[in-house]
Amino acid sequence: MFYWFPKITGRLLSERLGKVSFWLLFVGVNVTFFPQLLLGMAGMPRRVYTYAADTGWGPLNLTSTIGAAMLTLGLLVLVVNIVRAFASPPNAGADPWGGETLEWAMRSPAPDYNFAYIPIVHGRSALWADPGPLEAVTGLREDRREVLSTTMLDAEPDSRHEHPDPTITPLLTALGVGLTLIWGIFDPIAFVIGPALTFIPLVAWGWPKKTKPNTHEIVEIPK
Repeated sequence: MFYWFPKITGRLLSERLGKVSFWLLFVGVNVTFFPQLLLGMAGMPRRVYTYAADTGWGPLNLTSTIGAAMLTLGLLVLVVNIVRAFASPPNAGADPWGGETLEWAMRSPAPDYNFAYIPIVHGRSALWADPGPLEAVTGLREDRREVLSTTMLDAEPDSRHEHPDPTITPLLTALGVGLTLIWGIFDPIAFVIGPALTFIPLVAWGWPKKTKPNTHEIVEIPK
């Protein structure tokens, strides 16, 4: 959450509150669940909230309860940190962590369209290899969703590839799968009806479509 929060929202979380939240959660998890391990080894069954006083389980259960309170407090500090960040103006910048990958070359929060122009990279750590502004691929058409294809080993420009147009069919397919799994918990007929419903958008998704001719021209990259 701390790593991606600035890219998603354009705001940085407080490092001081983050450390407080981390230690409360870290210690709270161990104080909550390690006593439960010992209680289980002592014979206490799971999901029991009452027990006889002579079992000797009281001190460990009390310790576990204290740990649960620490967990709650750690989550509350995290919530306060998030609310505090949203109450302040954007302050993250594009790359607050000095990251190496391309997402940190965009402004924060990132635009819906990702990169307006496909960038050229010269290594796996793109931003460390090219600390300055990234060059952009030229020669791609703007009237269709073209991207650059490169050779497998050397990443040399090879051809243009046309992406399909936006479609709702993947979403409908996912909804069909989710409906099948949830409905199947309550009624086995779901595993008959659900796949049939899912099959319709799946076929529409994979049905061959007419595409504009692709000339597979070599794309030029400025030196």
